Amino acid sequence: MIQLEDRTAFVTRSGRGIGRGIVVALAQAGADIVIALAQAGADIVIADVDAESAEQTEKDVEAVGRQACIIRVDVTDESSTEAGVAAALGRFDHIDILVNNAGVIQTNLAGGSTGENWSRCLEMKTRGTYGSIPWIA
Repeated sequence: MIQLEDRTAFVTRSGRGIGRGIVVALAQAGADIVIALAQAGADIVIADVDAESAEQTEKDVEAVGRQACIIRVDVTDESSTEAGVAAALGRFDHIDILVNNAGVIQTNLAGGSTGENWSRCLEMKTRGTYGSIPWIA
């Protein structure tokens, strides 16, 4: 397994599912983890990623002897992302790994979705993916 001692990872939407799996694997490889929760809207992201699931992921990281912190970030909001990265840097001094895992699944986009839902889906998949890069790079 790859060794990531003294590395810090910033992983978006990592409270459950694929994100949690990424976080645990990184922690087992020795990375300290920043759990960035997407706080974009209850009907899309918060329903899947909430403080409770993030706290469980944090416990999973700590169980393998690594550090974790939970930071609420709306990856579609530049100021929220900048503040989240600043908070992470305040805690760990550096970020070596960025995993842009945040996303949204919008069912029925073609057959009945509102324009607002479509826009939210595009925002998350485009701006949400790019949003953390300038503040971490």
